[in-house]
Amino acid sequence: KTAGGKGWVQYYAFGDRKKAIYYFDKAAYAVDTEEMKGYDNAGQDNFGTIISDWKATITGGCGFNEIITADGKEAVIICQTIVKGEIYAKYKEMGRWDGPLGLPTAGELPTPADNGRFGSFQNGTIWSFPATGTHALWGKVLAMYKSIDYERSWLGKPIESCDPKKGDGNQKIK
Repeated sequence: KTAGGKGWVQYYAFGDRKKAIYYFDKAAYAVDTEEMKGYDNAGQDNFGTIISDWKATITGGCGFNEIITADGKEAVIICQTIVKGEIYAKYKEMGRWDGPLGLPTAGELPTPADNGRFGSFQNGTIWSFPATGTHALWGKVLAMYKSIDYERSWLGKPIESCDPKKGDGNQKIK
């Protein structure tokens, strides 16, 4: 049985690779090594249920499984990292790992101040605040935002994302 008792899991080993088959609601899904670690560390189905087989990302050398979190939101497990909720919705809008942000480097964390959340990626971050929404920053905009101490500065919270259609030198901050 899975940790939350909502399904079944069978583990397999092929040399140094490990895989698992998770069975939920009359469907079974294959999960690869890194994503399996992320899912198991999150508490398996106490956190959410898998809704897709493992797929390789087009870039980045990792794979992913799509899941639905316990609160009913869409999420993805990539290289042991879970990206969920509003941050995942923005990540998906930005092209996920094939967009300007790249692969996730850390799970979702609280912002330094003011009850927001952020996700870190190879090339940027996604910030989510109840008052201003969810926005992606990277490149020179993110470097400047970091240099003035993020949302604790005079600039405050982001109110729009960088534009993925514009080069780094053509981004602006409002």
